[in-house]
Amino acid sequence: MAKQEAITDNNNVPALTIHSGTADTADTIRLTGQTSGAVNAHMTGGTVTTLGSGGTDVNIVSGTQQTLGTVGVVNNLVTGTLAAVTSVTNLVSGTLLNSGTTTGVGVVSDVTTGSLGNIAFIHEIGTMPAISVGESTGGTLDLITSVANLAGGTVNMLHAGTIDTIGALPNVTLNDIQGGTIDLITALTTVTSVTNLAAGTVQLDGVPTDNILLFGTIGTAGAAAPGTLVTAGGVGTSHYMNELSMIVESGTVDAMIAYGTAIVGAAVLARGKFIPSAGIQKSFPKSPGGANANEALTWALQGAGTVSFNISYFTK
Repeated sequence: MAKQEAITDNNNVPALTIHSGTADTADTIRLTGQTSGAVNAHMTGGTVTTLGSGGTDVNIVSGTQQTLGTVGVVNNLVTGTLAAVTSVTNLVSGTLLNSGTTTGVGVVSDVTTGSLGNIAFIHEIGTMPAISVGESTGGTLDLITSVANLAGGTVNMLHAGTIDTIGALPNVTLNDIQGGTIDLITALTTVTSVTNLAAGTVQLDGVPTDNILLFGTIGTAGAAAPGTLVTAGGVGTSHYMNELSMIVESGTVDAMIAYGTAIVGAAVLARGKFIPSAGIQKSFPKSPGGANANEALTWALQGAGTVSFNISYFTK
């Protein structure tokens, strides 16, 4: 801009007359005007110390802005690099193609695509209603406190650790246990079937789980028959015979032990006619009694004499 005095218009407002020229050096600025009254400043280099706030737009068309003080709003950063951004209060829209290192992130509402290369630590995850993990090809989950519901899929291998409690397993297939030891199974309530136990040993506990009861008495022929060994257990229960014996002490006697008052048929557990010192001892590997619910265990005699009766049984 050539050196000249300010020209005053009819309203006595000082103004600059703008004319064309060449910005050949850093000390020369070419100012051009627009019909709207806006001013365009053209400079080759140097420093703009302050850009006033009176204008509407300041455009740096080309060149390099070495230092920029305070920026109010950046509408569109098409390309280039921001060496350091102290804080971004609100990123309304757009894409961060590469953020380098992000040291602190408050809330990430939605990551719709892309990848998180490395997450060092997640302090807490609240409720995740639906998560689909396509495939985890490697890595380690050191600790999972609980899995409320594994609706489907396969756990291929559990290398180590402890499963404290397993609830109901309605259908489980163990294809092959190649090695290792099952140290303790407290109780198997029901095992429907074992198709093939190829080898090994099944050791039965010598102490049965049912409470075995004992009872003995002497019956005399001619007494009220039948005599009662064990009264009925009640609705929904049965007496299961484990072992019985009948030994004639005197006379020749037809003796029997049965369920209820029957003297013949399926309810009779043992019966025979014996001379003194003779009789019968009988064990039941599979205890009968399920078909005789709420029936008493009884004895009966025919003839003259006395018989010693002894039984072991359980009720359930």
